Amino acid sequence: MRSVTTEGTARCWGNNAFRKSVIPAQLTPVSDAGVGDRFTCAVKSDGSLRCWGDAPVPPGNLGPVNQISVGSAHICAIKPDTTLRCWGNNFFGQATVPNDLGPVKQVSLSSRHTCVITNDDSARCWGDNSNGQALVPSGLGPVSQISAGDTTTCAVKVDGAVRCWGQGSAIPNDLGSVTQVATAEQFTCAIQQSGNVRCWKHVSWYTIPQVPTNLGPVRQISAVGRHVCAITIDDRLRCWGENNRGQTNVPASLGPVRHARAGWTHTCAIATDGDLRCWGLNDYGQSTVPRDPLDTSAPPIVVAIARVGSATTDAASVTFTVTFSKAVSGVDPADFTLTTTGTIRNASVTSVTGGPATYTVAVDTGSGSGAIRLDVNATGTGITDQGGRALARGFTNGQTYTIQRLNAPTLNQVHIPLVTR
Repeated sequence: MRSVTTEGTARCWGNNAFRKSVIPAQLTPVSDAGVGDRFTCAVKSDGSLRCWGDAPVPPGNLGPVNQISVGSAHICAIKPDTTLRCWGNNFFGQATVPNDLGPVKQVSLSSRHTCVITNDDSARCWGDNSNGQALVPSGLGPVSQISAGDTTTCAVKVDGAVRCWGQGSAIPNDLGSVTQVATAEQFTCAIQQSGNVRCWKHVSWYTIPQVPTNLGPVRQISAVGRHVCAITIDDRLRCWGENNRGQTNVPASLGPVRHARAGWTHTCAIATDGDLRCWGLNDYGQSTVPRDPLDTSAPPIVVAIARVGSATTDAASVTFTVTFSKAVSGVDPADFTLTTTGTIRNASVTSVTGGPATYTVAVDTGSGSGAIRLDVNATGTGITDQGGRALARGFTNGQTYTIQRLNAPTLNQVHIPLVTR
């Protein structure tokens, strides 16, 4: 069943076998988040866990949690009593918590194995051990932080030394003492005592994401797959590495952040006010942070900008749909900016129709070939909800059109053969 409120928002209930009836409660503020291959999870300030996208369904009796870690298709959570609960893909036993585990203080997941630090600062791992990544070295001693990568696990010992095992067990001789490690597909990054980031690869053939030369000191780092994100000492987020899905395109309007979580194809960050922002691939809705359309206290935001038509076209005009978190007014062409690449020239927004929560925006593609993306301006829009609350921020993570125009052939010279009789 579905209903529409007087504000134009929807509420749904009924058969939810595919979670199609879920319109979530207001998410923020959040205290922790985890990023999977096709889903995202967040811990709300009250300890409740929320997941969206193609996510493993949490146990019905889970209750509040303090901390989560997310693999490609399994999830683990530390409860307030320090016990660990895991669920999801268990092909390699990665979601089976050992019966003798006891209390834990940190958990880290890869796609196929799970590692924890117990309350006595010992490391424990289980799941896939095909490269020795789940076999904790004897004599490791107490550790302060652990990071499970695809084929390698690394831990920071209490004295700041790094120890790795699995495929990438070797570490740089001159690494020195560190405060954190982050282990990804075929490389590991560490924050040295100076705050500088140092990365190294596990195998000789791998091309490692290069640390930006102007990065400066950082206080937190996250690495998954082939990209890295780091929070600088002034709480700004920097990301680098593979960007085939926009996962390293940090929104210009993000502001200071408290935590960041890199995934294979999308990234999430928790702002200092507890707001969660995500960007990158969104084919399963994993980058669309849930908002309750009936929460009248929250200012409106843009939740999606989508193409209406084929991704590649030679059309003189294309359209986008812009979806807001609630009914809004005051939307006009001046509220948008077109971001273009290639030889596109003179593209423009020509009209805005529809509403109150979803608008259709027509765009003249101008001349030339390249990509066109429709952005919502961060300031000066005049877009408000029915309570007069202004748009909270801009939006620069929408879908793009690729404009491919075929140049008409030109006749430069005609050769007429001389015929003699």
